[in-house]
Amino acid sequence: MERDLIWQAWQLAASRGIGPTKIPASLLPGVPEQLHQPVPNTTAVSMRLLSPLLLKRKRHGQPGSSALGPEQVTSTDLLLALHRRLELTHKLYEIPQAPLPCLDEWLSLANGIRLRADLQETHFARRSNRQQKRMPLFGLSGYIHLQGTLTSSLLSALALGQWLHIGGKTALGLGGYQLLAPAYFTVIDGKTSV
Repeated sequence: MERDLIWQAWQLAASRGIGPTKIPASLLPGVPEQLHQPVPNTTAVSMRLLSPLLLKRKRHGQPGSSALGPEQVTSTDLLLALHRRLELTHKLYEIPQAPLPCLDEWLSLANGIRLRADLQETHFARRSNRQQKRMPLFGLSGYIHLQGTLTSSLLSALALGQWLHIGGKTALGLGGYQLLAPAYFTVIDGKTSV
């Protein structure tokens, strides 16, 4: 019942127009996909970033956190961002349905996971209608390869993260990625290709 009402509200909003120029649109029903697909047990997985990933870390002596550059991302940063996102979606929407393992458990796993990244900085902007100006954004693009102690619950969480995104500015579409098995990748002169 609630899902039908939400769908009707989106259809009405689209028919009245989207964006500052109110361009009419229509929504087509999609085929629901399984959010929680099984992931085969493996000790290595790769992530292709589909939209820029914004990860932040609080540095000692600084009042706030700052964005990480391509060479600064660690497995701890990645698992922390994944845990935060899934903890929030579990609390608000019960996705995932079961509570996550405690953060300390994931952080101890991070010590046994080697992260190799092929990342570049991506600077871009979005238009804010409320503030009537362009807002600069920053993120990382490329590939992240994880190898080591990847438990089945962590692999399932990584699979779910593909749908929910991770890191900062997920409401704007940042932090989207696709999990790929290492067999899909070749490394030529230090660069990853699919």
